[in-house]
Amino acid sequence: MGSLDATQIAAFCDWISASVGGYGSIDNCDGGGSAHAYSTQASCVSSWPKVCPSVTAGALEDCVNSLGGDLCRQDTAPECAGLTQCGSADAGAD
Repeated sequence: MGSLDATQIAAFCDWISASVGGYGSIDNCDGGGSAHAYSTQASCVSSWPKVCPSVTAGALEDCVNSLGGDLCRQDTAPECAGLTQCGSADAGAD
């Protein structure tokens, strides 16, 4: 993911946003709390993870697809484990 250019990152941000309900969406999580999508494409792009260069775009896609649109699952979905260990799994936290 670290080698993506700005256009590719923006496209990924748009895809992730569409997958989780759109920019600015909020999911209320079981047990309280909530998970927030990035508010804008620009906030997603500026927060793009710069760590864990070995994490692939495919791993990010698998993680996002496993959420089923529910941002609350980002910390517990097995497909997101490699990303959360890097501190970069969240689809939004703006």
